[in-house]
Amino acid sequence: MFNNITNFEIIVFIITTISGVLIVYSHLIFPLILKRINKSVKKNNFKRKQLNHYPSITLFIPAYNEEEYIADKIVNLSTLDYPSNKLKIIIYCDGCTDHTALEAQNAINNPFCKDLNINLIQARKNIGKIAVLNNIIPTITSDIVALSDVSALLSMDALLVAAQHFQKKGIGFVGATYDFMNYANAGEETYWRYQRKVKEGESSLGAPIGCHGALYFFRKELFISLKADTVNDDFIIPMNILAQGYKGIYEPEIMALELEETEDNQDFNRRIRIAIGNVQQVFRLFYLLNPQKGGVALNFFSGKALRAFMPIFLILSFVGSYLLSRSENSALSLLFTAGFYSQVLLYATSIAEPILPKSKIVKSIHYIVSGHFAGLIGLCKYMTGQHQRKWGRATSNVTAPSYSPLSVQAGKRAFDITASFFGLIILSPLIPILAVLIKLDSPGPVFFKQKRVGVSTPNVTNFFWMYKFRTMVQDAEKKTGAVWAQKNDPRITRMGKFMRKTRLDELPQLWNVLTGDMSLIGPRPERPELYGKLNKAVPLFAERNYGVKPGITGPAQIHNGYDETIDDVRNKVAYDHSYALSLSNFTNWIMNDVLIVYQTIGVVLGRKGQ
Repeated sequence: MFNNITNFEIIVFIITTISGVLIVYSHLIFPLILKRINKSVKKNNFKRKQLNHYPSITLFIPAYNEEEYIADKIVNLSTLDYPSNKLKIIIYCDGCTDHTALEAQNAINNPFCKDLNINLIQARKNIGKIAVLNNIIPTITSDIVALSDVSALLSMDALLVAAQHFQKKGIGFVGATYDFMNYANAGEETYWRYQRKVKEGESSLGAPIGCHGALYFFRKELFISLKADTVNDDFIIPMNILAQGYKGIYEPEIMALELEETEDNQDFNRRIRIAIGNVQQVFRLFYLLNPQKGGVALNFFSGKALRAFMPIFLILSFVGSYLLSRSENSALSLLFTAGFYSQVLLYATSIAEPILPKSKIVKSIHYIVSGHFAGLIGLCKYMTGQHQRKWGRATSNVTAPSYSPLSVQAGKRAFDITASFFGLIILSPLIPILAVLIKLDSPGPVFFKQKRVGVSTPNVTNFFWMYKFRTMVQDAEKKTGAVWAQKNDPRITRMGKFMRKTRLDELPQLWNVLTGDMSLIGPRPERPELYGKLNKAVPLFAERNYGVKPGITGPAQIHNGYDETIDDVRNKVAYDHSYALSLSNFTNWIMNDVLIVYQTIGVVLGRKGQ
C-alpha cells in the first residue's frame, strides 16, 4: 500500500489515521466499553432503607435574575422528604437586577413553605457564581452540601436517596439524573439519553466525570476553593473530590427536571460555555490522566480530554482525507476518497438539516456536528483568553439574534472558521514579505491594533482589539485624535497605499475571525471614539450590529469603500441592515455570502480600495 508514495503522504497518513481512530473511539468504542462494564458489574438497584443517622444537609442555590422560576423552586423544596431539623436552605441573590428576591420572599411566606429553614441573602453587587461558592460554602456547617439550579425541580426523595449513599464513607459526591420538561429538538433528546448511559457506565467504575449543576451533593469537608476563572464548577468540584481518593455515584433515582425550555441558539451558547470548561479542565486536572488513577484516568481521557480537542481531530481527519484522496497511489486514493466524501456528506446533512425531510437521524447528526462547532469556538475562546467573565443564566441571549436560526449561525461560524484557518495558512508566505516591506518603507511596528465595537445585544455592547498591517506613519493620530482617513491622506505610507488598494492590510483580521470577534462578512467595525457621534447623526446606526458580528468584507464595504464623511456611513447602514435580514433564512444567507465573496475578489484584484 505504501509503494510510490511520498514522505509527506506517509506523515499525513499517520496523522489522519490517528485522528480517525480517536474520533471512532470517542463516539463509538468508549460508549460500548462503558456499556459492557456496566453490564458486567453486579447491579445493585437502589433499595430504600430506614436510615439510622440523617446527615445534616445544606441546599445551596445561587441565583441571578431568576424571577420567573424562583417561586416554583421554593414550593418544590417544600415537598422534599427530609427531617426539617437536618435541612437548611440558602438562596443567594447575586446582585439580581430583577424581582428574584421579591418573588422568593413571597414564596417563603406561602403557608406551604412555612416549615422550610430558608436563609435568603440579597447581595447588592454581582460578584459571579465562583466567588459566591468560594465565599459561602466554607461557612456552611452541615455534613453535606447540595448545589442546585433555580430552574430545576427535584424529586421528592432526592435528599433521602443521597443521604443513604453517604452512609458509605468512601463516597465523596452523588450526582442526579438531569432531564428536560420539554426538549428543544429530537437531537437534543437523543444526546441527553446518550449522556445518561455514559454516566451510568462511568459510575460503574466509581468515577463519574463531573455532575450536572441542576443538582449534586458532596461532603462539605472535601470542598476545595475554586480558582476565580473556573468555568464549570459542577465538574471541577467533583473531580477534586475524586483526586482526594473518594468515589462518586451517578444515581438515576434522583431526578432534577429542567423547567426552562431551551431554544436552539441558547442551547448552542450553553454548549460553547461547556466546551470552554472542557478545555480548561484538561489543563487544570491534567494529573488525573495518570494511568495509576485507574477508572478515573480512563473516564477523564475518553470523556473529557478527547471531547475538548475533538474539533482538531475532525479538522485533521477532513483535511488529511482530502490530501490523501489526491495521492498517485491508487489504493490510498480510493480509501481516503471514500473517507473524504463520507465526511462531506455528514457535514452537508448537518448544514442542510432545516430543509431536509424531518428525521430523527438527521436531527441527531445536526446536533452532534453543531456541538463540535461549538467545541471549536470554545477551544478558540479559551486559548485566546476570552473565557474569563462573570456568570449569568445559561439561556440569556448574549450573542445570536432571535431572527437567525441555528442552521445559519452554525453554518456562518463554520464558514468563518474554515475560511480564516485556511486563509491564514495559504496566505502565510505573504506575511513576512509584507512585514519586511512595511519596515523598509517607514519606521514603526508591522502590526497595528485598534479597539473596535463588536456584536451588540439588548444588554451588552462588546469591544475587541482589531489587528491590521500598519498603513500609516507611527502615531498618526497623536495630534488630530480619532479621525477618518481621507483620499491622498499624507499620513498613509507608500506601502500603506498599496495595501489599502488591495485590502492586504486587513489580512491579520483573519485572526479576529478565527477567534470569534469578527465574521468574514458583516458590517464594518467602527471605532468607539466615533460611535456616539455616528449613532446620533445616522438613524438605526447602532442597530446594524445587533446580533451581527462585524466583518472584514460585506455589501457596505464593497459598494462604498472606506468612510470619509457622515454621508458615507449613512449610505452603508442600508446595506448592513439588508445583509442582516438575509441571515433569517438559510438559503438566502448562502446565496448572499457567495455573491459577496465573488464581489470581494473583484475589489481585491481590481485594486478598488482606498
